[in-house]
Amino acid sequence: MTNSYTFDASQVSVVVDGRYLTDFAEGDAVTWEKDEDNFEPKVGVTGTVGITKKINSIGTITVLIMQGSPEVGFLKKLANTGKQFAIWVNTGGENSEKIGGSQAMVLKTPEGSITDETGEREFEIKVFDYTDV
Repeated sequence: MTNSYTFDASQVSVVVDGRYLTDFAEGDAVTWEKDEDNFEPKVGVTGTVGITKKINSIGTITVLIMQGSPEVGFLKKLANTGKQFAIWVNTGGENSEKIGGSQAMVLKTPEGSITDETGEREFEIKVFDYTDV
């Protein structure tokens, strides 16, 4: 028997500094990644393997917000003030994932352009106590 599950984007939540973000742009609206591997293997000349555990707990969550959304101003304010905040992404659904941490900052204000269509603004958020469960 084949297993199946349903993903519903309306069940996804992104909470930044206590605020539920909305107005995500099309495409990869939210992405995340740990910045460094958990360990680094090293092989000696005789084939012995040594493992160095990495203690780096920094990760990056990127959100893509529609141009003109109030969320753009909110995230730009966080970037410009250098405020630390909590961020949590919950994918929702049957097999939900929870990604984030309690100490994060917006890396910088996003690039921008004006075109004949509604654009988007990409915000990179560095999470200093990144967890992905």
